[in-house]
Amino acid sequence: MLSVVRRGFIHDKSEVVMNKSNYRPGCSDRSNFSKKIFFRTMGVSLLGLAMSLAATAQVSSGKHDRDIDKRLLTAPLISAPTPGSEQQQSLATMRRDQPGIMARFNEYGVTSSLTNPTGPVASAVPSASGPEATARSFLAGNLPLLGLETADIEGMALTDVVKSISGVTHYYFGQTLKGIPVYNGQLQVHVTEAGAISHVNNAFIPKLAAAVGAMTPRIGPDKAIAAAARELNINLSQQPELVRQLTDAQATSVLRQAQLAPQPIKAKLVLVPMWPGHVALAWNFQFQMDHAWPDITVNAETGELITSFDMMRDTAFRVYAEPVESPIHTTPLPPADARTLVMDPEDAIASPQGWFDGTSTLMDGNNVHACADRNGNNSCDSPQPNCGAGQVCDFPLDLSGNPANSLSAAIANLFYWNNHIHDVQYQYGFDEVGGNFQENNFGRGGAGSDSVNAEAQDNANGGSNCNANFATPTDGGNPRMQMFLCNRGNPSRDGDFDNGVIVHEYGHGISIRQVGGPGNSSCLNNRQQGGEGWSDWFGLVYTAKASDQATDPRGLGAYLFALAPDGTIRPQQYSTDPAINNYTYESVRGSVVPHGVGSVWAQALWEVYWALVDKHGFEGDLLNFDINDANEAGNKRALFYVNEGLKNTACSPTFVAARDGIIAAVNNSFGGEDVCTVWQAFAAFGLGVNAVSGGSNSTSPTNGFNLPAQCDGTPPPVLTCADGSDPLYVADFEADAGGWVGGSSSCTTGAFVRGTPTLQADGGVTTQVGGAASGNGAWFTATNTAAGSNDVDGGTCETLSPAVDLSALQAADISLSYFHGQRDGGDDASDGFSIEVLNNGVLAATMVNIGDVTTNAAWTAASSVINNPGTVQLRVRATDGAAGGDLIEGGVDKVLFCASGPVTGGCSVEEGFESGAGGWSNSSASSCTTGAFVTGTPTAQSNGGVTTQVGGANSGSGALFTATNSSAGVNDVDGGNCIVGSPTYGVSEASTLSVAYFHGQRDSGDDAGDFFRLQVSTDGGSTFTTLADNGDVLSNAAWQTVTAPVAAGANVVLQVQCADGVADGDLVECGIDDVSICPTN
Repeated sequence: MLSVVRRGFIHDKSEVVMNKSNYRPGCSDRSNFSKKIFFRTMGVSLLGLAMSLAATAQVSSGKHDRDIDKRLLTAPLISAPTPGSEQQQSLATMRRDQPGIMARFNEYGVTSSLTNPTGPVASAVPSASGPEATARSFLAGNLPLLGLETADIEGMALTDVVKSISGVTHYYFGQTLKGIPVYNGQLQVHVTEAGAISHVNNAFIPKLAAAVGAMTPRIGPDKAIAAAARELNINLSQQPELVRQLTDAQATSVLRQAQLAPQPIKAKLVLVPMWPGHVALAWNFQFQMDHAWPDITVNAETGELITSFDMMRDTAFRVYAEPVESPIHTTPLPPADARTLVMDPEDAIASPQGWFDGTSTLMDGNNVHACADRNGNNSCDSPQPNCGAGQVCDFPLDLSGNPANSLSAAIANLFYWNNHIHDVQYQYGFDEVGGNFQENNFGRGGAGSDSVNAEAQDNANGGSNCNANFATPTDGGNPRMQMFLCNRGNPSRDGDFDNGVIVHEYGHGISIRQVGGPGNSSCLNNRQQGGEGWSDWFGLVYTAKASDQATDPRGLGAYLFALAPDGTIRPQQYSTDPAINNYTYESVRGSVVPHGVGSVWAQALWEVYWALVDKHGFEGDLLNFDINDANEAGNKRALFYVNEGLKNTACSPTFVAARDGIIAAVNNSFGGEDVCTVWQAFAAFGLGVNAVSGGSNSTSPTNGFNLPAQCDGTPPPVLTCADGSDPLYVADFEADAGGWVGGSSSCTTGAFVRGTPTLQADGGVTTQVGGAASGNGAWFTATNTAAGSNDVDGGTCETLSPAVDLSALQAADISLSYFHGQRDGGDDASDGFSIEVLNNGVLAATMVNIGDVTTNAAWTAASSVINNPGTVQLRVRATDGAAGGDLIEGGVDKVLFCASGPVTGGCSVEEGFESGAGGWSNSSASSCTTGAFVTGTPTAQSNGGVTTQVGGANSGSGALFTATNSSAGVNDVDGGNCIVGSPTYGVSEASTLSVAYFHGQRDSGDDAGDFFRLQVSTDGGSTFTTLADNGDVLSNAAWQTVTAPVAAGANVVLQVQCADGVADGDLVECGIDDVSICPTN
């Protein structure tokens, strides 16, 4: 996407395609040089707290709302599709090669990012045809993983290729349909020098052709421009005039309307994603006005405005040189002049022809043209300051007087800093190929013809006040920096001397040019993007000193806004001291967009910066960076990682996506030695592996403090058997899946994966736990980005452990931890979660059997003893039935197969009621009139949405339960208490009692006489202890298992009571199965 973006203290964003006359009259042989610019201007104001001064800018005869995205009105009403089973299975397959892979899915159902916290997502398979072929081969071979089809990538355009000094080549592909590009439809593949896939960002639209309606516009570009002007409250004196229309696929049209832009407006057709399954044909164009530069899309069928993003970003030489932040941050203090004369500051590699245009003595060169624009007409005031013989820009400064009297000194400071930032950033990868700002690119790649137009004391005569901005076109278009005065002090302060503000503004150009590639300046329009934060952070880094401490309070805009030296225009000063700055990721909640949100991201980066400085130290010479120097300083590593991370960052990024971009840079540089240091800083801030962004336009993220397993300072606990012996099989899911695989699944989403579960809750019910039972790894039903995203849907998700030969044992002890979460209960009898033990392929025991009941997810221990084991295997199933609306999740961890010790006679009791009651009998104390216990196969019954009797036994076909029903309410317990008791079981050695049971009750709270009770006596029936007890509560019938220890010499008697009180209308049922008493030693 071709565009220009302006960012500043108070302004916001937009796209322009036009011819622009460069304002360099008479300064060299390039005077009146006409540059063709294709650019999107994005603008966000630098001075967030100053927004009240210019919340909206006057545009022509109306006001332009800074950012409009009408898609956000519809987005909350649309249910996002969930990734398909093929997508999930492909991800599971990839994780077998790279277990640490993390995937995120966007609202369109595609895999929006693939990252690995400490490595690549795909191992090196270099192509003889080069890294581009590697990237294309990965895409072609992984379309199901990405949620795409072949048709979705046909015709995709390679929009940018950027080779980083780390060796990574960044490929940016744009999605098209019949030659019309998708607005911000970008797919990024980042290939390491070795040929591995570092990471992938994907914003392609699935099933694009089916999602697009008409491909022919019903309204022309002139009507679209007029409609946009009306929507933005701009009263046009005349309608746009169509100058010419091309016959290309985008129906490129050139129009003229002087109120909206002094140069011709170029409109093109694009495809704008509206919501899942719907993409609109739209006209895309930009208005270039004095203090607004909106990039606009208008529906080409209806004429309705879709989006408008204002691309304006607010915010030798005798100068305040780096690292001096401003006149109040050095000595002597104003009104004394503390500037220094910097001799020959040019870097020979970044600026091989120096900073001036040949022998010119005007402040105009290959990187920047600095001049005054006090009239605010985007042209240089005359005459321009002349640096004189030897190009020595040494002008007088009087900080006690009118800033106009020190205008030449201000321009010199502005010229120096723009050039210096250019030369420094060049060392860190913001070079010609990376999209930097130069007229002549010296054959090194990139577009060129795009030096910065820097305007000092902009519109001072027109009243512009307390602000600054930076407009960023796409590669090949001239950016514009506008620096203002501020009347908060007496005399007014000049932003041209506030170097932190200058760096902040230039920082917008650095981030906008690199996120999404140099050919796309529209990637930082979403609400959670960190554009203002990156800019604040650059300002902090360039003005940091060796004497600084991590806990020092640092501010922004202190000089310009006449604050104390450590004052700030942000809500909090930047510091690692939580008493000064207590931000975490969740501080985005309630923060003003974009400045408040950006300041949260800046603090996250400041934490990373200091973690690296603490580890590797500080060095003041930012120009001297060497990626091959193993002893490179921490502050310079941070500057490289952040700059390189921009190239890795997905379009419309969340903080999580921006974090992933930096992590990828760290993985690919300095041997990856800093990856855990950076992860620790991010995780402490709440941006750990389990952080949840909520989406690119969300301002309600969730903190996550977990580290990747490889970076956890505490190694995962070594799992041992209860007696301290080593297990015969163990799965802790820290490094791999432990041999677990998918089974006979029918679910469409929710397939089991290895990773760290993310805490999710909905309707007051926790459906997925936050974190593993131990360490960081677990085996569970898909990682969620939100409740209901990737949960079990469409059937049963089944997984199987490896089959382990335990035939040498007399008994095996199977233990594990599990969680099950289900939001809704009683609406679908087929919903549930179970864990079964198979012995030689035959069901031997049911460890967990939870039916259609509301369950809060929590890690829970379960165990089972298998006598005379053969080949033992676990089977786990999570099922979502046909009824809509359920949220179901489940998982396991800490799986152990242990020897249970020698068994003298096997289990003393194993009663499954397959051949009768086994000595159990109805008690004479029973008072019920119907519902006496019988043996047989229970029949599934439900009433009023409640399951009252299960369908089938816990295992086999026999159980002991309260009568066989032909329908709900027939033969249920009525008129009192149905009691059944066991014979007396003599136990000769320490054992474990296990009983499976169910209880179903339709009504609750109306009769205290309704209850279920399972009790055990170890003294032959004299006294009883309760094993399971449900009072007068609604209960969906489902098999569950309870266990209890039994001492040697005990005489065990079991008793089950199922009671219906005197109140009418209750339906009550219960039953038991699989009673066993087995030795534990």
